[in-house]
Amino acid sequence: MPRCRFDAAPPVTGGWLASASSAEQQASDSAAKPKTELSTAPVAPSFESEATDRSAQPGDIRLIVSSEGLGWKGFCVSRQKEEPHKRTHPPSPHLLIGLTVGGSGLAIKKLNGISIHKTVSANKFIIIPPHSNFDVSVDNSIEIIYLYIHQRIVDEITKVLYGNGVDPVEIAPHISFFDPLLERLIIEVCHSARIKRSSSAGYADHLIRAIVAHIVENHSAVSTSAQAQKAIKGLSPRKLNLVIEFIDRNLSKPLSLEDIASISDLSPSHFTRLFRSSTGLTPHQYLLRRRIDTAQRLLIESEMSISEVAFECGFADQVHFTQAFRRFAGKAPGAFRKAHAP
Repeated sequence: MPRCRFDAAPPVTGGWLASASSAEQQASDSAAKPKTELSTAPVAPSFESEATDRSAQPGDIRLIVSSEGLGWKGFCVSRQKEEPHKRTHPPSPHLLIGLTVGGSGLAIKKLNGISIHKTVSANKFIIIPPHSNFDVSVDNSIEIIYLYIHQRIVDEITKVLYGNGVDPVEIAPHISFFDPLLERLIIEVCHSARIKRSSSAGYADHLIRAIVAHIVENHSAVSTSAQAQKAIKGLSPRKLNLVIEFIDRNLSKPLSLEDIASISDLSPSHFTRLFRSSTGLTPHQYLLRRRIDTAQRLLIESEMSISEVAFECGFADQVHFTQAFRRFAGKAPGAFRKAHAP
């Protein structure tokens, strides 16, 4: 897991962060060993691997995508492949969000000195609050996205949502959970870093604010009547997890709305309303996106033919698969595979 080193602070005019008190202080900071806190040096965020456990070796992690050099300020992202290892991570002053996007075998063994032993399977999240130390064990090869966000951005978004009278929000640690909306946002941030367009910093900034708003609303200690109403209108976390796990296990099969709704013991119409309230997507939209996500992974990681991938992901035929894939990914499956070839 990388340690995100923020070397570029958001501008003071944005009301995010105060600059260093003097040029002498900046020079002193730049000469010192890189730290995890924000500085005002005019360079982009970068990642560095900090292995405090002897069993962790540099070869355990292969960086696939990072936002280094893109001028992103107050946040940074990486996507990487990790081989089996164990690692202890010291506290960071930044919020950390992790999403497994391939493989399984990541486990958080300890958080802030407390043993928890929670395994994080594919398409599940971890949220590590600022100033938390934790132990990680990776038993199998996995691919994972990490996003670090400065606490000042969290505080700013909290004020936007709840007003200036709210105390600084405390994000709760959360290990191994599904969140389809957050998943789409995180993947889009990573995609923005991959394509390296000149507009990526501004686009990513908007995505980060949406991510923080979602985190504060759903994974923090802030409690309002609006949140209570939202909880009433959506599926319970237990039922949502059951439904999502059922969909992921049966992607290759023809699934009807009735099939999916039966997992929650609700009528199809009632289930659709609650599912959309919880995820922002209808069951059909979510099913299609999961099939496309799985197809993208198979096109990159396997040698299956395009027709085999289509069948494995539950599409009736290759034509239907190609049309749906192009609509979501912006290119045909063959072109997508070629673009991601080693």
